Amino acid sequence: MPWKLISVIVFLAVIIILIGFNWGYTSTISIGLHEFTEVPIIITIGVSFLAGAVFAIPYTIRTTLKIKKKQNEKIEQANADTQVSGSGKRAVKRKAAKKSNSKQDGKKGSSARPLPDIPPED
Repeated sequence: MPWKLISVIVFLAVIIILIGFNWGYTSTISIGLHEFTEVPIIITIGVSFLAGAVFAIPYTIRTTLKIKKKQNEKIEQANADTQVSGSGKRAVKRKAAKKSNSKQDGKKGSSARPLPDIPPED
């Protein structure tokens, strides 16, 4: 079932019903020195919602940038771990060997021997 589509349709139906019920109601809004009279309630609700969305944008951007920064730092750290003077293949093989050794060391009753270091290729 397309639950997302159904939920969007239900949400829009509720919004339309609320708009229909509140269309005829008006209020007076005072902003400091100026007073707006006969403002429909639905306009007040819409403007409030849009203002909240606009004020949420900087927080969303900041959070997204923090997440991307952490991901980039992890990638750079992984790249720094694999870079060793000489062949890049050796570095990757050594890293894979270290990972397999650490996995084997953590198992109980494991009789596996650690892998020997791979000699440099000339």
